[in-house]
Amino acid sequence: MPASQADAPLQQRLRAVPREQASPARPPDIQSDVLDADGRVRIVMPLPRLNPFAAVAMLFPAAIAMTMLGWLGFFSTARALRPGEWIFFGVLFLGFGMLPAASFVSGLLRSRVGRTIVTVSTGELRVEQRGIARTRTVAAFSALEVLDVDFSTKESALASARRNAEAQSATMRNEAATSQASPAAERVFTVLSAFIKGQGIIVKTRTGLTTFGDGLSDDEIRYLHGVIERTLAGGNPA
Repeated sequence: MPASQADAPLQQRLRAVPREQASPARPPDIQSDVLDADGRVRIVMPLPRLNPFAAVAMLFPAAIAMTMLGWLGFFSTARALRPGEWIFFGVLFLGFGMLPAASFVSGLLRSRVGRTIVTVSTGELRVEQRGIARTRTVAAFSALEVLDVDFSTKESALASARRNAEAQSATMRNEAATSQASPAAERVFTVLSAFIKGQGIIVKTRTGLTTFGDGLSDDEIRYLHGVIERTLAGGNPA
């Protein structure tokens, strides 16, 4: 954009320049609910599923605690435990057993029932997160505070990683960067593509970045990005 517009709100730029590209179509497998009422759009997105590696990391301290309790004879002792032993085993069981297990259960439930709720209109953009028992406001901005609404998909994240790897490799070899990766690098990118995820939708303001929608498909992220931009500009979000 021109330097003179760098500080202009997104709403102002969208209204000043007509859209040239067609809006992304609504994906047939969309996971989010998009509700339009009285010029205000409410988008309810599911939270990403609990990562298996994160689940293992949560339960690992509990497994270590149970192993230590067994190794120290807590489960096999026939005598009554002394007060000091009760305190030691209680702290070990609570700190390394119960708390990590409770964290795992909480994370699992949140990933199943939790939702991210985005409410957008020509006057405001609000992001809320609904957990197991309550809903909290993550961010709330006036439309004039929003400098841009961007998005990061799995495809764009992989392309960025590819460009960075190619540039670093060319720098190490003192060569010009090329768009062709080596067969070995292509195999690495193929493996990484199963783990790389986009950040979702990114709202940029003068105070920082707010992201939501991670874990959604690339098509759904593009579609929701278009809905938010059109609603901020005052157009038809459908």
